[in-house]
Amino acid sequence: MNSAGVIDLADFLERHRQEDLTATVDFQGLFSVIVGYLSQRELLQARRRSMRPSDNGAGDPQERFLLELAGLVRGWQGLNLEVLCGLTNVQAPEGVDASAAIPCTPANVAAMFNEVPAFFEFVLAKASDLAALRRARAEEELKN
Repeated sequence: MNSAGVIDLADFLERHRQEDLTATVDFQGLFSVIVGYLSQRELLQARRRSMRPSDNGAGDPQERFLLELAGLVRGWQGLNLEVLCGLTNVQAPEGVDASAAIPCTPANVAAMFNEVPAFFEFVLAKASDLAALRRARAEEELKN
């Protein structure tokens, strides 16, 4: 803002665009998830990318979109095969360490979105909460 109280819109938008807003939340008391904010513009770009034909012809647009939305999840802790089997009602294969951590990769997040709809809805709700928080912060800054 300059001395006359006029907002430099480009500066204001750039500061808020660069802000990496995240929250660490528990999913059903089973494991913690770091959920990040994606702007409406980023979501639209993700949707457009998912609608383009893939270079290698892999995956349908829905699968590619879930893979793009996986960017909402910045990490997790406490998710292992035992927890995953409990969420999906699938038996763990014999000889596999069920307590081994499952890495947080875009492919694993997309698989969780597909297999555990409650997780997908949870992440979208928390990302929406972050969007509301970001809007509130921006409105407060504009008032000051």
